[in-house]
Amino acid sequence: MELTGLVESLRRGVVAAEVPERTSVLRLYFHDGAGFRTEELPFRRFVVLGNGAGVATPCEISTLAGGLPLDKLAEFDTEEAYLAALAELRTTKVPAFVMRDVLRQALIRARVRLFSGMAFSELRRVSVALVGDASVELCDGAETQSWSFATLDEERRSLEEISRFISARDPDAIEGYDLYSTVLPALEKAYKRHKLPFDWGRDRAAATRSAGSFTLPEGVVRCNVYRAAGRHFVDAGILTRLYDARTRALESCDLEDVERHFSITGATAAERVRKLAAILSPAYFYQTQVLPLGYQDLPMRGSGGNLDALFISEYLTNGHSLPFADAPEEFQGALTKLERSGVFHDVRHVDVRSLYPSILLAERSAPRKDELEVFPRLLGELRRFRLAAKDAERAAADPAAKRDAGALQSAFKILINSFYGYLGFPQGSFNDYSLAAHVTRRGREILGAMLEKLSALGAVVIEADTDGVYFQMPAGADEAAFDAALREVLPPGIEVEFDAKYPAMFAYKSKNYALLKADGEVALTGAALKSRALEPFQREFILHAVTTLMRGAPEEIEKMYRELRAAIAEHRLPLEKFAKTEVLNDSPESYRRKLESGSGRHSAAYDLVLASSRRYRAGDRVRFYVTGTQRKPKLSGNTRLLEDADGSRDENTAFYLDKLDALYQNYRPFIPGGEEKTH
Repeated sequence: MELTGLVESLRRGVVAAEVPERTSVLRLYFHDGAGFRTEELPFRRFVVLGNGAGVATPCEISTLAGGLPLDKLAEFDTEEAYLAALAELRTTKVPAFVMRDVLRQALIRARVRLFSGMAFSELRRVSVALVGDASVELCDGAETQSWSFATLDEERRSLEEISRFISARDPDAIEGYDLYSTVLPALEKAYKRHKLPFDWGRDRAAATRSAGSFTLPEGVVRCNVYRAAGRHFVDAGILTRLYDARTRALESCDLEDVERHFSITGATAAERVRKLAAILSPAYFYQTQVLPLGYQDLPMRGSGGNLDALFISEYLTNGHSLPFADAPEEFQGALTKLERSGVFHDVRHVDVRSLYPSILLAERSAPRKDELEVFPRLLGELRRFRLAAKDAERAAADPAAKRDAGALQSAFKILINSFYGYLGFPQGSFNDYSLAAHVTRRGREILGAMLEKLSALGAVVIEADTDGVYFQMPAGADEAAFDAALREVLPPGIEVEFDAKYPAMFAYKSKNYALLKADGEVALTGAALKSRALEPFQREFILHAVTTLMRGAPEEIEKMYRELRAAIAEHRLPLEKFAKTEVLNDSPESYRRKLESGSGRHSAAYDLVLASSRRYRAGDRVRFYVTGTQRKPKLSGNTRLLEDADGSRDENTAFYLDKLDALYQNYRPFIPGGEEKTH
């Protein structure tokens, strides 16, 4: 499918782009048969000034149309002049909009998007994996090669051959799992050890490292970021964490669990990494055709900032002035309601299709500062493209075409669902808290009307959350007539889908429930049932408990509790079942500095890595368990890294038995003889 009707790109087939340091050009890379060619476009860095302000630094200032306050575009001929202007603005406090990402600036002004006219299957990719401590694998899809690092001589020869392999295959993207935190740092060290150039860029340009970060719900994760001219580094480990942040579907982000979740198999580690990247990367590939961003940068940016760049691009391309972002305001969120708790059978789910985007489109709403009505136009076009992509996915007979269409519609879904969140994005130039509050209010009204109608029709409502309801049909009801009656309460432009039926459901508390699917699989939702803060033995107990409840064997909970309690007390449970996993969101050195300055608090995970002889970086995962004998110990100083366990079985059984006892009490009311809550 062509996206030129959505966002126009004046160059097609651009596989990479960069603004070289100390230059005023945008360098574009294109496929050219077996190799590549480049094109350089003149480019001037810019800032947008407000309230009639100017700068003393030499520049060309033009007036932008419209009535928004940022109405002067200042463009600079050199990088030095641009940097001098930024320093001047910091001093004078002149109101201005500054886009720090220079590549973003260049793509906007040149009206270029990466990969325009391309399918993901056309992207040239090489996947890399470390295997143990002594070998490296690279896969280009056609073949996998392995190089030994067993001795220094072998290591040097292997590094030279790896560089030749990459140069010969000429990939657009180099993929790896934990590429930034593990794979590339290890290889960079090896190249330095032998005084060899880390020449993984096009034309054998050197790869470089700088500080970067990405955002998860738990906070900002700081990491290395590598770059190489003409290529993109794609860290499938970061993509996995972002996927899990959206879905909470993974047991853990350990590669083995991830491969199991996606049913990935392969003869080599590099082949498996390639398959994983092919699942997680296409949504970003296709978003890059719309957003003015580099392919490897897009996952590292938040959706609010990405959409802001798109809106800014549309305004500047039309020579239009820009607004200031509004200060944050509080507003009421979505309707979340647990009507009943317990076990229910023959449960249906009704989903309002894209509730918030549908409200925005049905009312043709736009942020009040959006004079060009870019917001509703892009949202409408994205929705049309997504529907067309879904149709293409269903109709495609060729597996590759079906995968590409599926990735395309997934990319659009992510963008579409970002529009509502953008309204409340503090840094969004076109944010609008009043409109955000209106949308959530309409959402609550629509869902409330559905709940009233369901009750009037005799349904048993179990759980309502934002845009969907779980319920039981009234006995003997005609399904088609029931569905039609519910649709009658919906306003124009709002559609519902009766998208699933479940043999059983366990409703624990609001936004925490389990579903038994027709194939026997159990799906858990909510932190109380599947939080990463729970130890593995707790998660296993919960899964067993809710499964037996839904399958009508609640007495099994008591049995498992007794068996598990004995195993813990007698040190028979493997230590892995007690080990929590934490990701280091910051570097150990930064943590140490914060403690020394008095601005930080002690963390068991960080204290362990600081005391360890191993070197840890931001983004690394740490597994540890609690030691000692106190039932409620202070964790810092009473933990051990799992990899440091010496077989002495020093886990704190009193601590873990207390956790198990508390967990058991949560499910005791559902066991025969306990408090009656089931239905």
